[in-house]
Amino acid sequence: MIMTGSDWQSFKKATMCHICKKELADIKVRDHCHVTGKFRGAAHNDCNINYKFTGRIPVVFHNLRGYDSHLIMQAIGKVEGKQLNCIANNMEKYISFSLGCMDFIDSLQFMSSSLQKLVENLAKEGSSKFRHMTSHFGEEQISLLLRKQVYPYEYFDSEAKFLESQLPPIENFYSTLSGEGITTLDYAHAQHVWQLFNIQNLGQYHDLYVLSDVLALADVFENFREICLNYYGLDAAHFYTSPGLAWQAALKMTGVKLELLTDIDMHLFIEKGLRGGISMISHRHAKANNKHVPNYDPNQPINHVMYLDANNLYGWAMSQALPVEGFRWLNDSEIENLHIGDIADDSANGYILDVDLENPRELHDDQNEYPLAPEKLKVTNDMLSPYAEKLLDDLNLKGTSTEKLIPNLHPKQKYVVHYRNLKLYLSLGMKLTKIHRVMTFEQRPWLKTYIDFNTEKRKLATNEFEKDFFKLMNNAVFGKTMENLRKRTDIKLLNDQSKARKLISKPTFHAFKIFNDDLVAVHMLKQRLYLNRPIYVGFTILDLSKTLMYDFHYNYIKDKYGSRATLLFTDTDSLCYNINTDDIYQDMMEDKHLFDTSEYNPEHRLYSTLNKKVLGKMKDETHGLPENLNDDSFIDSRYPSLIILDDLMRDVTNSKDVCELFVEGSHHRNLSVACILQNAFSKGKESRTMSINSQYIVLFKNPRDQVGPAIFARQMYPNNPKKFMNKYKEGTQQPYGSLFIDLKQNTPEDDRLKLNIFENKNMIGGGVSEEYISRKELEPPQFEESFQSEQTYLPDEKEIMPSCDDCGVVFESVPDLARHMNKWCPENNDLKRKREFEDEDIPSKKSRVNEIDIEDGEDMAFIKLAELAREANADIWEEKVDKYMNGDMKEGHAMSKANRKLKDEDMDQFLSRYSSLIEYLLQLQNGKLHGKVMKMITELVNDGMDYEKAIKVAIRKYKPMLESFLDEAIDNETNIDGSESENSIDDDEEEEEEEEDEDDESSTI
Repeated sequence: MIMTGSDWQSFKKATMCHICKKELADIKVRDHCHVTGKFRGAAHNDCNINYKFTGRIPVVFHNLRGYDSHLIMQAIGKVEGKQLNCIANNMEKYISFSLGCMDFIDSLQFMSSSLQKLVENLAKEGSSKFRHMTSHFGEEQISLLLRKQVYPYEYFDSEAKFLESQLPPIENFYSTLSGEGITTLDYAHAQHVWQLFNIQNLGQYHDLYVLSDVLALADVFENFREICLNYYGLDAAHFYTSPGLAWQAALKMTGVKLELLTDIDMHLFIEKGLRGGISMISHRHAKANNKHVPNYDPNQPINHVMYLDANNLYGWAMSQALPVEGFRWLNDSEIENLHIGDIADDSANGYILDVDLENPRELHDDQNEYPLAPEKLKVTNDMLSPYAEKLLDDLNLKGTSTEKLIPNLHPKQKYVVHYRNLKLYLSLGMKLTKIHRVMTFEQRPWLKTYIDFNTEKRKLATNEFEKDFFKLMNNAVFGKTMENLRKRTDIKLLNDQSKARKLISKPTFHAFKIFNDDLVAVHMLKQRLYLNRPIYVGFTILDLSKTLMYDFHYNYIKDKYGSRATLLFTDTDSLCYNINTDDIYQDMMEDKHLFDTSEYNPEHRLYSTLNKKVLGKMKDETHGLPENLNDDSFIDSRYPSLIILDDLMRDVTNSKDVCELFVEGSHHRNLSVACILQNAFSKGKESRTMSINSQYIVLFKNPRDQVGPAIFARQMYPNNPKKFMNKYKEGTQQPYGSLFIDLKQNTPEDDRLKLNIFENKNMIGGGVSEEYISRKELEPPQFEESFQSEQTYLPDEKEIMPSCDDCGVVFESVPDLARHMNKWCPENNDLKRKREFEDEDIPSKKSRVNEIDIEDGEDMAFIKLAELAREANADIWEEKVDKYMNGDMKEGHAMSKANRKLKDEDMDQFLSRYSSLIEYLLQLQNGKLHGKVMKMITELVNDGMDYEKAIKVAIRKYKPMLESFLDEAIDNETNIDGSESENSIDDDEEEEEEEEDEDDESSTI
């Protein structure tokens, strides 16, 4: 240990441990660095012992789990003599893995944004935040590097490309992986970088690209580490994820010691009561009518649609009194003397009860919108409404077998509930019929210090980076309070064949994945499960969050407005109401203490920062909308408008204001919305809201993720998802290719999928042509309100797709248009068709031959096969017609609908018979008996006999031989001791099980 004179003086004067920052007792020791030998400070003996060098070196990647780990796995097995360990989500995704002394961690698990976004947020604080970047480059160079650089990934197919002395043309920057190229601005930026950095060849450009990314990540992560050290005294490089970091920060800051449950019954008792947030729609439709919205009708009742959201709902719950220790069951006498209504919310002792509850029938109407005490239920078919049953039947779906959190008015048996929830439920009229058991514990608001600290720091944050950081540290800690350890996987990485064989031979072996000849992952089942998480904290947070929402609904909204307020929907921390009142903003002014109005426009009469970010206060989610939407100059409700949203435009898709304006505008004004998705089913809340409310969706190619298109396929065509996937693959096989999905309600099913409506020329960024965007009066295809059995488009004057001049029907291709005009056009004078909704006789057997594109002049064999296909489904067709007619549908409509429903089945029957016929013909070519039959038929036909008669004569002549052949074949089959029959039965059962599995999967999605 190296100590100077000043070190000795500081040691003697020290009164606080430099490690834990707590007061030193009589015994203090000298702490020193075991690498340099230098004195670090006075410390407690225990702190000094535990404060040691781990010898671990963190290696940071951004998106290691989702991408980089796959590349590293290809080579990591070649390293010999190093211990391999991993923390895995599954066989494909690894949170972290280690090789010797190096720990590979993922910065995306701490900062869940793209590196580009993180750099942009940090850059707002100036280049001083980029210490590593400034040590390598000058100020002007850094200004170019603090953004996402462009790179021609697929252009590099050989090492020789690194020697080229100039950038490749802009078209070589197209990526089939992302399905897009770069803009002219991006290309100009790349040229500027080339010139400013005096780059001589593509090899130098490549090195600069990689170096700038590494330096940017280093600066971003080092700033993140610095914030963690400054505010929490923890180094993020020693953790794997933000929940783990936030949990340790909370425990360190609060100093709490939580008792872990040692009674398995208590643990299972708590697990039974875990219920997430409530998400449901109580009323499906409401339309605002007041002076702040377009088309205000003063002759109609005034009402407002208000969308309210609770500030950091779980943060509020975490600030309440939470369990700490002293867990035990109450005895019978204690339960008898327990009066729930008399227990204070901040009482020193809390309770979790197992009870039976009833909701009096006289309260059902009042509580139907937002029933108390939600519970997890499996929805059975007898619970469904007639309409839901009809949908299941029409879509050939099965009911889901999974549990859902469902608010309901049924009696509750053995319902596990926190005492504060039970107290609220009883005050609102529910009846407690029985108490089965009660668990008590000591409680106090031990997390409040930590939550308030982060909330206050977020208020004072001067940049987006810190705002996001403190929000993350509050939200992340909740997940750790109810971690399900049963879902953890035990996966071993091995590069030793003998060790792999040893693991595979164990009874706990589950599965394996071979990466290459040098590395294998072995999935083992758990031998032991340690339930060492304080899940009682997570249970309490979830239950208490519901008390805030129920209390606001019943004790404020319903108490103030009564039947004039209707709950439309709720989603965990939000409530949307239809309220009949003259001026909702004046009502809010009277109860301003309940609302956070800091996000209103400063000129708004309700604007105030008094409750800014105050936990549990309600805020208006439409704060970004002007009070008078008629003042919006960009939308004129008299004319149809089309809004196009692109999920890659982050400033749009991440904006709550744009999201709410989109939802408000598209459903209440004359708007149609097309959502262009290159990242289908994005995790972002706003992106998802936009996509699920769009009338049109455009899917571009995304080879990295086929899950999004596959989910679309199962949702739109549950019985034939391949139809969608085939269209998607066909539309995206070319550069800038796309699939256009029309989701309007009155669009015919066969017209919902369109290919490549965007012109492949003059592309701008994501692939929409300048000419397409610049059309002043662009409007999406519209449909007639009263439409024929084959619904028709209104004339498409923009000629986006070929259309019929007589009736305006739009088609994907010119051949389809030609067939329509020659045979089916309803407005063609020679081919007039009667509307199916007119009271006229319709032939009882409307042919479905044309549903499978069989023309009268084609091979008669196909016509015969088509007729056989229809006859095979005749019974099903008649049943469907009867079913539809029993539902008060006219006969013509019923038959037309049955034809459409059985279109795919007819085609399946046709193709099945045709393929079987071809198979039999190929097999019969070498058959002697078949050869004799065909020879005789050919001779008879050549002599002038028609085919049908010739076939009958030939079969009659060879009938004895055919019967003998059949008897011999049957005898051979039955002399296998029944094994073949048993196998066939097993095969059938397996096929049925596979079909059931597929149905279950489709239903779940």
